Amino acid sequence: KGHMVPAADMSWSPEAMKETFYFSNMSPQFPSFNRGAWKKLEEKVRDWAVKFDSVKIYVGPVFKDNIKKIGPDSVTVPGHYYKTIVMYCNSTYQGIGFIFPNKKVSDPIINYAVTIDSVEEYTNLDFYNYLPIDTERKMESGLNLDLWGLNKSK
Repeated sequence: KGHMVPAADMSWSPEAMKETFYFSNMSPQFPSFNRGAWKKLEEKVRDWAVKFDSVKIYVGPVFKDNIKKIGPDSVTVPGHYYKTIVMYCNSTYQGIGFIFPNKKVSDPIINYAVTIDSVEEYTNLDFYNYLPIDTERKMESGLNLDLWGLNKSK
């Protein structure tokens, strides 16, 4: 199982950290994925939360190409996971999305970076519709890897 909100993100409060261990914050992930690429992305997000004025994150399973069902309650093991991150800094919004397969990933996380529009299309969800429409369209369609400290050479 893997956390949707990482316990390490809640280290500011023992109570908040404890609450990350509720099953409502868990989803079936292969250990090689959870402890590999997913963990690297979680660490990057913590860095971005410190670097930028604020960040807003959406995360979850994608029930496409599901792997199997497990346990007596037949819990579905999702085929993919997504994460979208929007930062607000210097009076501007920038966004980035990720779609990962639920398996061991050896490639750098940049290989799974996509626009937020791509994540919304893949998940059939609309994440940042509370923003003014022009801001939302621009932020969700762009992908500035250098801004996020990601590039092919890293």
